[in-house]
Amino acid sequence: MSKDEKTASGSTEGAQKATVAEPDAGARRPHGRWSSKRKMAVVTELLRGADLEQLSRRHGITAATISGWRDAYLAGAEGALRS
Repeated sequence: MSKDEKTASGSTEGAQKATVAEPDAGARRPHGRWSSKRKMAVVTELLRGADLEQLSRRHGITAATISGWRDAYLAGAEGALRS
């Protein structure tokens, strides 16, 4: 089937392939993967009283992601204090 032929749903094969990829895959992390130092800097800002929503918008990552980092950071700190 050529790219111009219609599929059963009525869309072209090329259009279908374009929608399979995540269009915003890089939008949330414009600088690539986050290093532990960069994550720690964001978490430290949060723990010092920065607004979660503002941090999320400024860094281009979800509030849930930052909250997860905070939870992991605090769990690690708790484990370190046990010893």
